[in-house]
Amino acid sequence: MLAHKHIPVNLVIGTATVFVLWVLLGGRAFCSWICPYHLLAEWAERAHLYLVAKKKISDHAFHRGLRTVLWLLFALLAFATGYTVFETLSLTGILSRALIYGPGLALLWVLLWLLFEVFYSRRAWCRYFCPIGLTYGAVGLATPVQVSYRLEN
Repeated sequence: MLAHKHIPVNLVIGTATVFVLWVLLGGRAFCSWICPYHLLAEWAERAHLYLVAKKKISDHAFHRGLRTVLWLLFALLAFATGYTVFETLSLTGILSRALIYGPGLALLWVLLWLLFEVFYSRRAWCRYFCPIGLTYGAVGLATPVQVSYRLEN
């Protein structure tokens, strides 16, 4: 909507439908059940934790507010340029396109992120950079479904 500077009716219907589903299902259900990067990130996290346990590497954290700043930056870029810049860089978008249309050079970007997550900062994309998770997390605050667990169980 920001990139095209108008709001088509079918976009409102689609956005409202997804919004209602995510409110009902718990916000970031997308991240764990639909996002094509999630499985790769879990494998990278497993490798990262193994290397940390073996004292081969150490984990590095970023400020959690970085994701909000990037969300605002990508929204402003879409409005200013008329182009959804985030979709060019989005690991979710790249992997979705690769699954539908076949692999491309953009998969190197995904590979670089996976290596970054294995050797430097676990789950960096999801935790600190992905504005999709931030959006769905905010939507999920109003959900009637709350998943919780007890570590001891």
